[in-house]
Amino acid sequence: MVEAVPLSLSTTALLGLTMGFTACSAVCLPYFGAWILGQTPARPWQPAGLFLLGRVMAYALLGGVAAALGHLLLAHTTALYGRLILAGISMLAGLSLLLVGRRGGVATSHRGCPGNRAAHWPPLLLGMAISLVPCPTLVGVLTACSLTGSTMMGLLHGALFGTTTALAPVLLAAALLGRTGEALQSLLPAFSPYLRRGAGLALVALALHPFV
Repeated sequence: MVEAVPLSLSTTALLGLTMGFTACSAVCLPYFGAWILGQTPARPWQPAGLFLLGRVMAYALLGGVAAALGHLLLAHTTALYGRLILAGISMLAGLSLLLVGRRGGVATSHRGCPGNRAAHWPPLLLGMAISLVPCPTLVGVLTACSLTGSTMMGLLHGALFGTTTALAPVLLAAALLGRTGEALQSLLPAFSPYLRRGAGLALVALALHPFV
């Protein structure tokens, strides 16, 4: 457990940057990578941006609430609720890959189709949900937010932590995974439904894994 001491903004930024390039990537990539491979979007940086935006929003909200409620939030942060929310969102994302597009064999990704708004929500919600899973660094930052006594400062610390955490190589991973999925679909068009279903099953398995 990180000791509860006031943090400067520069320390919060450094903690976020350090976490982003270490444990955070290992936790995020299985969820986010499965979604990218399953969707194979024409512009993989778009779901990557939504995923990172969701994380920044969630961390800012957590920081603000921690400052407003003090240590009361930490009991909820370290409890089962964060994992339950992540499992639920991962399950929904996986089911969307498994079920969408079955009518008439229509492809799910609809590459280049601007009207496919439904594909925007899973990466945003996954980014928000994965931010609710506690880790020692996050608990330490939220404890420091609770010591500020200012909701605005808590929001600022949370948003800064989320932004610097988002500097992890998620965009690069999204580009590589998107190109990999695109190459597989180009070389083996008949493989596309199996890639999508495999990614959907992976997200469902990730949702169930902590509870089995």
